[in-house]
Amino acid sequence: MNLKERYSEDYILLARLRLFIEKEMTKATVNFWRDSLQFYREFEIIDKRIQLMKPEYSANEFVTAFCTEEFPGMEEKINEDNVRAALTLIESREGPETFRLLKHFLLDYATAIAQSSREDWLSFVGIKDSFSDEEELFLNKIRTLFLLS
Repeated sequence: MNLKERYSEDYILLARLRLFIEKEMTKATVNFWRDSLQFYREFEIIDKRIQLMKPEYSANEFVTAFCTEEFPGMEEKINEDNVRAALTLIESREGPETFRLLKHFLLDYATAIAQSSREDWLSFVGIKDSFSDEEELFLNKIRTLFLLS
């Protein structure tokens, strides 16, 4: 599926949706010393997000295209209104089942980014920890935006 053709001028909304997850979650996981010791593993998760695709996600053409698309980078802050607009657009064009799968994939994706920094750090220092407050707040924000809470 060619998302750029299918969504034409709305393509940028799709980019903003995925970049919202990536940028906001990496900001929430930032700990300079820990992250530099781990070589910024959360960015590795972003580069290899296709590996997070469960069979039910990869069976859906839109979710697969959304996951693999090389969206252009953006410097501006992406607000929740952009996310809501993208979600409304996707639900109307792709249907409720695709919309449900995409929301669950994006939540799994955000969680994997959060866990990527935590898991390596825990093994490095040998302690048990949970998500940081910022990570948990952002995951809750996603759940609320996606109406999954």
